[in-house]
Amino acid sequence: MDMFLKSFLAIGDWLTACVAVERVVAIHVGVKFNKIKSKKIAKWIIFGVYLLTLTSYIHDPVHRDLLEDKEEERKWCVIRYSSPMQVFASFINIIHFLVPFSINVIAILFIIILMARQKLKVSEQETFKEHLWKQFHQHKHRLFSSFILIIIAMPRLIISFISQCMKSAQNPWLYLSGYFISFIPPLLVFILYVLPSEFYRKEFDEATIRIKKSIQHRFRRA
Repeated sequence: MDMFLKSFLAIGDWLTACVAVERVVAIHVGVKFNKIKSKKIAKWIIFGVYLLTLTSYIHDPVHRDLLEDKEEERKWCVIRYSSPMQVFASFINIIHFLVPFSINVIAILFIIILMARQKLKVSEQETFKEHLWKQFHQHKHRLFSSFILIIIAMPRLIISFISQCMKSAQNPWLYLSGYFISFIPPLLVFILYVLPSEFYRKEFDEATIRIKKSIQHRFRRA
């Protein structure tokens, strides 16, 4: 269970990073961007992200044992990592945490720069620095949201290094807190990315209206 929880959280972070990279490519290519080809590539990338992420955490359940302590009448979760495996597990946790967030931040910076260059070609009355500042002001919510998600997700990384196992009947709060904290970044994506953006908020409102009309139409037919 712990393996799947870690994997799916990491998969969500990687897919968010992939979307950010696709935005950069779409802005850079412009009208030449091929949506059909992009969808085909996206399917393979999604499959690859799932496969590689799940494979990277497969060592976790292999090295975990559940032992019955008859003297204290409790169960103990025991993890047995060799020194190289401990280094590998720590490396995997850091990679899945830092790389997707770093890609997301770098992609946003690239979007700001590319948009400023495109605006400069259309309107040369303003300097590149002025266009850059305007684009930063327009996309700053994405940049700040990324840093907020990093801060919120930091306890998840810290807890993964504090301890590797949990006693079934003793001191569960640290681990339970870690699990709940792990779900905060995915839950805040809508609040941090969609609501502050006029474009995404408009798309969300239009999609909501379409869904309402579709539901009303089905009820009327029934």
